[in-house]
Amino acid sequence: MSSAFAVLLLGLTAAADSDSPAGSDGGPATDLPEAPTEPRRPPPPPPPPRPAFAGDAMVGWLAGSLIAPSVPQGVIGTVLVRYDAFATPRDAGGPRLGLSVWGAFSTPPQLAWSGEAAQLLRADDADVAVDLSDTSLRPRRYGMMTVLRHDPAAPVSADVGFGFGRVDLDASPWGRLALPALTFEVGVRHQIPVERAFVSWTVRGTWAETPSAASGWAAEEWWFVEVGPCIGYGVQTGR
Repeated sequence: MSSAFAVLLLGLTAAADSDSPAGSDGGPATDLPEAPTEPRRPPPPPPPPRPAFAGDAMVGWLAGSLIAPSVPQGVIGTVLVRYDAFATPRDAGGPRLGLSVWGAFSTPPQLAWSGEAAQLLRADDADVAVDLSDTSLRPRRYGMMTVLRHDPAAPVSADVGFGFGRVDLDASPWGRLALPALTFEVGVRHQIPVERAFVSWTVRGTWAETPSAASGWAAEEWWFVEVGPCIGYGVQTGR
């Protein structure tokens, strides 16, 4: 009886072992936890964009006239040099608002004082180098303007400007002059087959008023009206 019970017990144990899944080592399988993994780090943020500024350097020659009672009508020539600065890069589109610094200098052809005004030409006592026998009019003009410019990348664009400056004369019936002046302009520009280069056709007007003098020469209003081409190049800094 005991022998039969032992054989039955061994048979049940063998059946139970054959029904259980085996592990890689032949023993019973066990559920092992997954190995821990490092969390994925987000990519670093891109560096902030560097500030970029843009400007237009221009030089040109203008022809026009000076409308003034003491100056006979005629044609005057002027070399214009200017730099327009903008707080946004050229690829930012437009319109763009900027600041222009400019200078205008007399070139041939030149105007001359009228006969009556030429007899009263005066200069400062310290200006011994001024030749009062030369009746040619050679004004020097400087100023600053606020400019509004269309998209610089467009094939054809426009700009307008308005600002203040001064007109300098070494000799005049009022003596040496430094006149406050008001300047405004409009222009049309077009691209040329050189990267960042362009040609601008500009119309400028400048108004100034002379002082009255003890000599009795009355104050006058002066109008400079000029038109001509300027060639320019777009400058960009930063980035």
